[in-house]
Amino acid sequence: MSTTTSPPPPPTPNTSRSTSTGRYMRSRATVAAVLLGLTLAPFLLGPYAVATLSRILMFALLALSVNLLTGLTGLPTLGQSAYFGVGAYTAAVVAKNLTDIGPLQLLLAAGVSALVPCPPGGSPSGPAAWCSSC
Repeated sequence: MSTTTSPPPPPTPNTSRSTSTGRYMRSRATVAAVLLGLTLAPFLLGPYAVATLSRILMFALLALSVNLLTGLTGLPTLGQSAYFGVGAYTAAVVAKNLTDIGPLQLLLAAGVSALVPCPPGGSPSGPAAWCSSC
C-alpha cells in the first residue's frame, strides 16, 4: 500500500518586514518633522505662542515621567512632582532676580532640586541617610 503525499506549499513572501520598514521610516520622518517644527517655532511664532508652547512641553515632560514611573515600572511617584515644582520655582526666582540666561537657570534649578532631599543637619539615622551625595 503506497501513500502519496502532496508537496509542501510554496513559502509565502514575508510582507511584514517591508511593511514594518515603511512604518518605521514614516515614524522617523514624523519625528524629524516635529523636531524641526519645534526648533523653528521661536523664529516663526510670537512671544505668547512660544511661552505657551514651552509650558505645554514642560507639562508633557512631567506627564511622561509620571507615566514612566507608574505605567512602565509600576512604581508609585512618591512626590516626584515636588522636584519639578522646586526646580520651576528656582528658575522663576533666578529669572526675576539674577539673570535671564536660560542654561544658567536650568543648571541652578537642577542643582537646587538635587539638594531638596538633603537635610542641612543630617537626619536622625545618620548624616547622609536621605541623600548619598550629601
